Amino acid sequence: MQEIEYYIAPDSSATDGKSGALVRAVNRNLLSQVQEVAREETILSGVESMEVSFYDGYSWQESWSVTSSDTDITVPKEVRIRIHLAAAAHGASFRSTLEVTVPWSTEVAMAPAASPTTAATNP
Repeated sequence: MQEIEYYIAPDSSATDGKSGALVRAVNRNLLSQVQEVAREETILSGVESMEVSFYDGYSWQESWSVTSSDTDITVPKEVRIRIHLAAAAHGASFRSTLEVTVPWSTEVAMAPAASPTTAATNP
């Protein structure tokens, strides 16, 4: 089990101070007894903002939540990410947007079935 987090951090290479860097932080062992430091990696500089939305099968939602008390956990059908690039950081005269839409699929992990107990009988 792992956790992946995306966020915009201050970009030390930004000369205008108006753009940041898109960073990915990966924690590969959530079940560990010892809290590990997430591995961070800068993916893209010159980012002005980022939007994430979730498709429920009917419309796009700006948030999605699941609580530990939910017995029927539903996940979105798709996730859409829009990254708005700062024009000055990329030598453009206008702000451009990258958009990625990814279908979300899940697999149910099941423990192997226990072997049936057999009893020997004497005829």
